[in-house]
Amino acid sequence: EALVEDVLGTVAVKSVEKVLVEPVTEPMNEVEVEPVEGTIDEVVGTTNSSDVAELVDEEEEDVPKEVTPDIDTGPVEVDTTELHDEEVLIEVADVATTEQADVAKEHEIQTTELESMVETSSEEIEKEQSVTQEEAPAVTTQAEKIELPPGQRWAVSASHVDLSGKWKIIITDDFKNEYDGYLKNLGQPSLVRSVAVSIVEMTVEEVIQSEEGRALRIKGKNLRGVWDRTLIASGSDLELEHTEGDTHMLVPLVTADKEQVEAESWWEEDGRVHVSWLRGVKKYGGGDFESRRFLEDEGKKLVCESYFHPKNGRDAAVAIRWVFEKVG
Repeated sequence: EALVEDVLGTVAVKSVEKVLVEPVTEPMNEVEVEPVEGTIDEVVGTTNSSDVAELVDEEEEDVPKEVTPDIDTGPVEVDTTELHDEEVLIEVADVATTEQADVAKEHEIQTTELESMVETSSEEIEKEQSVTQEEAPAVTTQAEKIELPPGQRWAVSASHVDLSGKWKIIITDDFKNEYDGYLKNLGQPSLVRSVAVSIVEMTVEEVIQSEEGRALRIKGKNLRGVWDRTLIASGSDLELEHTEGDTHMLVPLVTADKEQVEAESWWEEDGRVHVSWLRGVKKYGGGDFESRRFLEDEGKKLVCESYFHPKNGRDAAVAIRWVFEKVG
């Protein structure tokens, strides 16, 4: 379509130039030629269609035609170098595949061996644990025989209990009130009580435990002086069993009030609490003193619970609790 438009435009221009420029050389029969005026489209409309067709044919002849190349059907040469390279690649791939298979097989073997070793180790551990559990009761029983004598009253302390050390009394306002009431219940007059309360804070004790707890030496000291006594425990041990109704060994002893009495001692509560009795006290209306000594606060404190049991049996026991802190 574009070609036709170009041709039509060319023909129209040439026709116009021919009409306007070239002179009329031959006379026409009574026809007057007038100049053509108007637009190109009007001029094209007056052009002879046969002239246009001829010009179109000439333009088509000038357009070059596509040429189909000849196809060479002769023998094709193959590059053997490329084929050889492909064969080498195939062989390399086969080798790599084989090596991967060998590695996988070796890994499988190692995994199997490892699992077998783990199972064997687990069985051995279970067997050792079973043997240990079977042997444990026997060991525990033997240890119990060594640490725990029979009966409730022992001549020895537990292996981990030692009351030895230097101890200073802990004084509080509550303790002073308790001590005053304790002395009052023992029948002490007000003057004696006030003096005793004022000097009680100077009380110190040194305890020496020996012979597996059979001997307990106590050296008490205050402004009144020094009270040194040794308590000897009796009761069950590894060779002797103390049964209910058996008597304890009585040891002569002098009290802080210079009275001659007899003392008996033993360990209770699996060797953790030392119990002592002073029999035959004549002062305070007569009766017996009981003391229970044990450790608190991981061995940092020594507690002594003291009771006076009147001999008449009618009055209640008089009690006080002494607490000492370790100072050496």
